Amino acid sequence: MKKVRKIILRTFLIVVLLICLASWYLNNIFLPQKVKLWMVGLLSERMNRQVTLEGISYNIFKGIVLKQVTLLEEDGQEKFLSVKEMYFKFPLLPLLKKKFIITNLSIISPNLSVIRLNSEQWNFSDIIGGESSVSRPKFTVLVSRAVISNGQVSFKDFTKKPPFEGKIEDINGETYLTLLASMHFKFSSKIQQRTITLQSKGNYNFLSKALTANLDIQNITLTDYAAYYQDIFPFQLNQGQIDLQIDFSLTKNKFISVYGISSIKNLALTKDSLEASGNVKITADLGYTLGDRKSLKYKGGLLFDDFQFGDLALIEDITNINGKVAIEENIISTKDLKLSSCGIPAVLSGELTNFRNPKLNFTATSDADLSKIKKSLPAQFKDKLKEIDISGKVLLSMEVSGSIMKPRFAGKATVSEAYCKPVFLPEGLKNINGNFQFKNNSLSTSDLTLSYGNNGYKLILSLADLNKPDKKPDIEFDLSSKDLSLLGELNIKENKVIYFSATKGRYLNSSFDLTGVVSDWPSPQLDIEGDIKIELADLEKTLPVDYSEKMLSKLNPQGKVKLTIEANGKWKDWQNWSANLKGSSEEVTIKKLNFDRLFFDIKMENKKISLIKFTAEPYGGTLNSTAFIDLGSEQRYWRTDLQLANINLNGLASDSGLKWQNISGDLNGAAMLEGYEENAETVIGKGWLEVGEGKFWELPLFVELANKLYFPNLTKTLFNRGFVTFAIANKSISTSDLSLQGSELNLLAKGSIDFDGNLDFTITTEMAKGLIDKATPKIGKIATAIMSNLWNYAIQLQLEGTIDKPKYSIVSRLPIKF
Repeated sequence: MKKVRKIILRTFLIVVLLICLASWYLNNIFLPQKVKLWMVGLLSERMNRQVTLEGISYNIFKGIVLKQVTLLEEDGQEKFLSVKEMYFKFPLLPLLKKKFIITNLSIISPNLSVIRLNSEQWNFSDIIGGESSVSRPKFTVLVSRAVISNGQVSFKDFTKKPPFEGKIEDINGETYLTLLASMHFKFSSKIQQRTITLQSKGNYNFLSKALTANLDIQNITLTDYAAYYQDIFPFQLNQGQIDLQIDFSLTKNKFISVYGISSIKNLALTKDSLEASGNVKITADLGYTLGDRKSLKYKGGLLFDDFQFGDLALIEDITNINGKVAIEENIISTKDLKLSSCGIPAVLSGELTNFRNPKLNFTATSDADLSKIKKSLPAQFKDKLKEIDISGKVLLSMEVSGSIMKPRFAGKATVSEAYCKPVFLPEGLKNINGNFQFKNNSLSTSDLTLSYGNNGYKLILSLADLNKPDKKPDIEFDLSSKDLSLLGELNIKENKVIYFSATKGRYLNSSFDLTGVVSDWPSPQLDIEGDIKIELADLEKTLPVDYSEKMLSKLNPQGKVKLTIEANGKWKDWQNWSANLKGSSEEVTIKKLNFDRLFFDIKMENKKISLIKFTAEPYGGTLNSTAFIDLGSEQRYWRTDLQLANINLNGLASDSGLKWQNISGDLNGAAMLEGYEENAETVIGKGWLEVGEGKFWELPLFVELANKLYFPNLTKTLFNRGFVTFAIANKSISTSDLSLQGSELNLLAKGSIDFDGNLDFTITTEMAKGLIDKATPKIGKIATAIMSNLWNYAIQLQLEGTIDKPKYSIVSRLPIKF
């Protein structure tokens, strides 16, 4: 027994000795002197590059160990690949079957330098494209497990200007075979100063030829790699950080399935004037069979978080975008996507289809402020409405459909308590309430109510051609209120020019039909023509208060006048208008005086107003007049000529309210007056008046005088003819030949009446033959004749006081007291 133990012990010692001798031989002679030289030569020949190896050894735990393996660049100066240490194990028996099976391959701290020299050449092009003169043994190489730790890859690309440089660090990976005929792998690294992390894992089944893999990349700063996509993408990427997760699979029948999730934070893009920014999460699910282009299937989505677009073609900007957009084959859709434009919140639902010729079908709802909506309109809309001040609340429902390049708009807007101030109105429209219907190029309403000034109105409105950049909108309107009815058409052209046609209406009891052009806002230039039928009583409510109080309240005009007007000039500078105004009326009343068959023709030009013709038939007679006023002169010089013929005094006295109404006769006369508008002292003129064949005046004063002079049968004094010439100067009307003639008494007067109504007349009388014939028998005709001559010589009448309160006094030329 002891002998057996000794044999076993000796055998063990011999084996240990042989192993030690073999290990010493391997590590000191065979591997470093023979295998090293053979391996370096073989690799150099195969790689067409110089390969260096610092040392090779065998470790019972690691197997073959290679130290500092280096593959140099083609020039033999720089390192292309260096490995700090690499070790592996392999069984010997498979070598007999020409199979080299590596059971455990470990690569420690590999460092690879990749350089892109130009668009077709890399610093390893000679390796993969070169041919070796060394015959390759027909060995099958199989690695059952491989590990890489602490690796590094540096990259430089000279095709970019400036050259792009990058580095992948902390590369760690592992791959191994399983008993189920599959290969598992996992990989991790850090990129760009260790800010980007990359992890991957997967499995490949050799029997089913199915591959599954997962890739997870975090913290990619997109702008660091702009050199590789700025020429491909149609936009400029200014900012953004992305996290990417991808699940990949490949089946035996070559079907590829890819599912990815990309989260982009602080994204900022620009395209021309278009801007986009915010956070977005992108999901994608792709399916594709290799070699079959038509087999591509995909779907995905965008989840927006506080995203925004600026300076869009359709809308000025879209902000606060939150919600999901689904992407499927040839369709993009969303439901309840929340957003806002210029601070206006909205909810969007709909879809975009046919990517080759994109079609829209979206609806949007919003409860917003009108002033903000105006800011968010397309440029062509905004330009047309920029002069309009608008505010108020609106509940908006809008549909967008059709081509993305030429979208169609339609919808409804319910307006409440709104305000609108167009440039062509002196005041704004208030309390606007109602519904608007709009389409791509039109806007209309049928139930809108509003107030202007102190009046309420109902408006029916239609605007067309809103979306045509070369055309301003056509407007049809129907405005009505208690006192007003207005119907017409407007067309707004470039440079704020408004053409209005078929503009008909009624205000109170007056009507009008006008056409023309209004331009040069906000101080508009008018060029209008048309017909007006005006009820003069309406002028008090139509004209400014100053005119009503100064003129209309005193004149109290009544009647209907037909006007034909042509006018051109600035709205606020009527004195410089060029205008023609013709008017006619069957009957007009001014201060209760009637004028029948009235006609006038007025022309205005160069600040001069000419009454070319004025005719009327007051009280059975005729009135003709011309006039002129120079608005350009400092004090507004004016002149007028009047002619009167056959005017019935009885009707004139009755309508004028004179105290003595029992008068009759025909009035004739003429006058010429001139002066300056603001200065009554400058008025001068002259004229004449004549009355014939009638009862002209009753003067009870003379009856009383006659009785005192013993003419008891004389009951009244009548005049049936009269004549006077007069002059006007210094605020006074004066005459020296006023003559009143009657059958009993003649009266001659001279004197004046000033513009304040003060009287100063000296009147002399002459007893006519009719008065002498009525003398009493007590005196006799002879005595009466003597007395009449004495009366004519001795008696004068002095008239003083005012028109309202005249004062009479008798002045004797003889020493006679009355």
